[in-house]
Amino acid sequence: MPHAMVVPFQQWQFHLFIGERDFEGLTLGNAEVHKDGVVCFTFSLAGKAPKAAVQDVLHDECIAWVAEQEIQAEATSEETRR
Repeated sequence: MPHAMVVPFQQWQFHLFIGERDFEGLTLGNAEVHKDGVVCFTFSLAGKAPKAAVQDVLHDECIAWVAEQEIQAEATSEETRR
């Protein structure tokens, strides 16, 4: 099993817009980035697990969002070390 790096931001809460749908109260938590680049996290929508019909779409959108944040987090940690 690959070692995981815990992303500095342990939990995110935000609005996610997909097309005309507004997913308010989306929370990502327990985010980890594995050495092979796989991002794992849990997510809930207004405190509940999303319906099966939207889980895949939310997962893909959240992966993309987390990937963007990871780049910023790495840049921030590099500056902090200097």
